[in-house]
Amino acid sequence: MPDDLSRAAPPHLEVVSAEAGYGAVPVISDISLEVRRGEIVTVVGPNGAGKSTLLKAIVGALRLSAGEVRLAGERIDHLATEQRARIGMGYVPQSDDVFSPLSVRENLLLGGYQRSRRELPGRVEHVYQLFPALRELENRVAGRLSGWLRKFVGGQFSGSCPMPARWTVQAVSRACCGVPVGSPVSRTASS
Repeated sequence: MPDDLSRAAPPHLEVVSAEAGYGAVPVISDISLEVRRGEIVTVVGPNGAGKSTLLKAIVGALRLSAGEVRLAGERIDHLATEQRARIGMGYVPQSDDVFSPLSVRENLLLGGYQRSRRELPGRVEHVYQLFPALRELENRVAGRLSGWLRKFVGGQFSGSCPMPARWTVQAVSRACCGVPVGSPVSRTASS
């Protein structure tokens, strides 16, 4: 839990009176939130409540019909998704979180498409050092991984762990679905 000093810090991510949806009827309306550096925020609700819609609106995969999104005090809701990725936002969708026919290693390499070729081997090695179980699976077809491993590789693909200085906001839809307690991922994430 953040200490009192981090609560006094300005928000890193701000969503102000957001409204978004699919067509004429908004799915989310008048949603506001603030997230400071180092905080982990969870959006909880039943199916169809708009959790994924909110995440898509934050990362630019869905346009806001009203409201604002700010990163480090700068308004970014006018930026395209790929521009938001360049300034530090990542997104792992609820499904289609990996390129299924490609190997785990190939998915990790694709996560570095905006980086130099010299940087990629070190990036992938960093992921393997953080999560050794992935090294053992590097040649496995990503589409044949269990649900929780697919979500995990998808998180690496979006760049959340290997280059934390570059990825400052990570939006993950259903991050914990199927992650067994005591798994290498849950142990590493909690330590």
